[in-house]
Amino acid sequence: MIIELDNNAVELIEQRKIYDSLFKNNLSHFIEWTFRENIFNLKSFLTRDINKDELLYISVNLSSLIVKSFADFCYWDGIKIELWQNQEEWDKIADYNNIDNLFYWIFISQSKTWYAILRTRLEEWEVKIEEIPFDYYYPVISNLALWQEPIEHNIISFYLDNEWNKKANIQQYKLLDNWKWKYLNWIWTAEQWQIDIEQVITEEILDFLPIIRVDNQKIAGELFWRSDLEEILDLLEEINDRITQISVQFIKHLNSKIALPESMLEWIERAKEDWKINWIWELDTLAFAQWEQKPEYVENKNAMIKDWLDYIDRILKITASIVQIPTSFFWLEENGGAEKVEALRIRLMRFLKKVSRKQRMFEIQLKNLIKKSLQLKWYNTDNLEIDVKFTDWIQQTFEQKANTYWELYWLGLVSKETAIKNIFDYDDLFVQAELKKIDDENLLNNITTSQSILPELK
Repeated sequence: MIIELDNNAVELIEQRKIYDSLFKNNLSHFIEWTFRENIFNLKSFLTRDINKDELLYISVNLSSLIVKSFADFCYWDGIKIELWQNQEEWDKIADYNNIDNLFYWIFISQSKTWYAILRTRLEEWEVKIEEIPFDYYYPVISNLALWQEPIEHNIISFYLDNEWNKKANIQQYKLLDNWKWKYLNWIWTAEQWQIDIEQVITEEILDFLPIIRVDNQKIAGELFWRSDLEEILDLLEEINDRITQISVQFIKHLNSKIALPESMLEWIERAKEDWKINWIWELDTLAFAQWEQKPEYVENKNAMIKDWLDYIDRILKITASIVQIPTSFFWLEENGGAEKVEALRIRLMRFLKKVSRKQRMFEIQLKNLIKKSLQLKWYNTDNLEIDVKFTDWIQQTFEQKANTYWELYWLGLVSKETAIKNIFDYDDLFVQAELKKIDDENLLNNITTSQSILPELK
């Protein structure tokens, strides 16, 4: 049997590889297969030798800084997950999968690639949650309507067999007419993207799709959305070009030429050949006659370097504005002195709003992941309530939290239950028990007060 992978999916994966390479700092020229790929010679005073350009090129990995900034603030000190039932079972699953580290890298992939792929499955009767590399995941995305999700998902890992033939393990999930999912695991070998099934290893019928996609921000009409790096590729390359030019200036004048009398040229040649003075080979000289100017070093006076540095600062500020992160993350000072928490939050408002949007996208799929993982252990999750709390990057003291929720309660913006829960960080059951105690004490106080007042009224 021969099948072909979706060309749109293959093209999508190839596009995503540039962002992965950027994050790993494996690229010097970012935008391949465009006019910018060879434009660096026009913007610099290097040679037309591409090898020399590559050797001298300096790549400042701002892409990694941007991606990790979002991941750090999205995850911060962890995520608190509370289930109304089966809490102990989920805690075991989380510990088994080192869930804190996994979730942090999900935020990395969400920002870098524009989505992250999670899969939950049983492995020797334990629930295994894993991130699928973006270049292993090939959904069928052609001809989907606006509201549709892919009904076929392929996970492909390549390898070479003992005879150095290119093969792969492919795992396919396909939606059936009865809303079940057919799972196939086989080995294939073929040319290009035509799949020739060699050996079926596993075939199952599943009740649900065990693949969860955590998207970055997206808009209507887009199945996937953008990497946070997509809008700033030109700016990132421009920053690296200018830094490289400044570096080349320093390299060119690291060892200045020295002007020497012509009479010394014969001595230099003898020193190289007969006396074996090694450092003479590295001496860069200019000869002059007796009547010419006395020996001196040739100095480099390039007044443009300071302007280049100012220009780089401006590009960094534009880059920070586009990706919505504070300029201070790029080592550019914003305000001096200590700031109140409220003022700091206002200044970082656009960045924090973007962080919040990412967290909401993650929270939706996290609840989906938890339910599917518990279903693998034969738990009923139809009415399972899940509460997800992200830690605040600016921790409040107990007094600050108490004052905040006291004001919100008296303004009628939160309930007494919510106030107690957030001030003391209690779970729902403990809060309900505390509220019952408070109500009982208030009732007792009212009865006692009434008994003391009644004789006076009589």
